[in-house]
Amino acid sequence: MRTKKTALLTGLFISAVMLTACSTSPQTISVSGQSGYDSGISTSGEGTVKVVPDMAEITFSVYSEGADAKTVKDKNSEDNNRVIDFLKSEGFSDESISTLNLGMNPVYDYSSGSQIVKGYEMETEIKVSDIELSKLGDIIDASVDNGINSIQSIDYFVSDYDARYSEALKLAVDDARAKAETLAEAGGVEIGDVTVISEYGADTSAKYVNGLTNYSAKSAAAAEDMSAAPGSAMIMPGQLEIKANVSMSFEVKMP
Repeated sequence: MRTKKTALLTGLFISAVMLTACSTSPQTISVSGQSGYDSGISTSGEGTVKVVPDMAEITFSVYSEGADAKTVKDKNSEDNNRVIDFLKSEGFSDESISTLNLGMNPVYDYSSGSQIVKGYEMETEIKVSDIELSKLGDIIDASVDNGINSIQSIDYFVSDYDARYSEALKLAVDDARAKAETLAEAGGVEIGDVTVISEYGADTSAKYVNGLTNYSAKSAAAAEDMSAAPGSAMIMPGQLEIKANVSMSFEVKMP
């Protein structure tokens, strides 16, 4: 009777150890212990390609102020029209130029302890897209000469985004495979064929999609080695990171 009880306790102890081992095993690898293939290793990978942008989009504005509303409106319209005429003379189409915001507000004087209108102010925002990066500095300078007196933002884009993203995808796949091989080696198995591969989390904010209105074949090379002319704005776009992410599953080949 004592022998049976001891055997029972031993069996329970072994079962508990096996359950604990199962509960703490990595979830990225699952093998049955049989020869051949079994579903098995899942990993994720990321690839990054750094690119010098070659296209830009700028948002700037014409700000005017004066004693009466009509004078301010006329002045703002005059400067705004002069900027737009200049941009069109540089080859920008109507699709590349858009008016974002237009607003007029009274300007108050509180120095006497009461609210007194002392004049008016008006601002018109203009967004210009399809700008070759090599021309951006000159466009800014000439726009200021023609009436622009405030710059809100400059955004950069990559015209060959799809090709560069494909490079990042390949790097992401290599990264996921390398992780799977490391897990397999640590687990004493080998990876087999890919069973599932998925792309996720793509960020296309750097992709240039506006039809390349002003794009020339030389613009990318010019962006790589751009030098500002004397007196023009020095533009330093740096590099954009194009990232790709994948998840992959591999069969597991038992020894």
